[in-house]
Amino acid sequence: PGYSDLTWSGDVFYEKNGFRAKIAARYRGGFLSEVPNFAGGLEGADAQSETIVDAQVGYTFEKEGSFLNGVQLLAEVFNLTNEPFVTQNELRGSNGVPLGQSFPSRHEIYGRTFQFTVRKTF
Repeated sequence: PGYSDLTWSGDVFYEKNGFRAKIAARYRGGFLSEVPNFAGGLEGADAQSETIVDAQVGYTFEKEGSFLNGVQLLAEVFNLTNEPFVTQNELRGSNGVPLGQSFPSRHEIYGRTFQFTVRKTF
């Protein structure tokens, strides 16, 4: 359980004249997970693949003699696309034989997280 055949991550960023922007993404392929069953035990479930995207944009004021010199502004968004965590289970008949259909056994939404930072260096 918990092993994905394919995972990757990558960043794209740009910086110039105090301005900076970055987008980061990470992907995890489907894997075997576990969910509670009706008997109180754990049962295998197929966790679906997911891609999480984060973004940030910032600016640093660089004007000597100005009060704003050294002020940094940074805005960040984590889980920008609000990617859910989803598992699927195979539907089985009363005799335990798979029926060839599946159902979502878990659907968790964590939401986006926004962060804004103001920093002053002296």
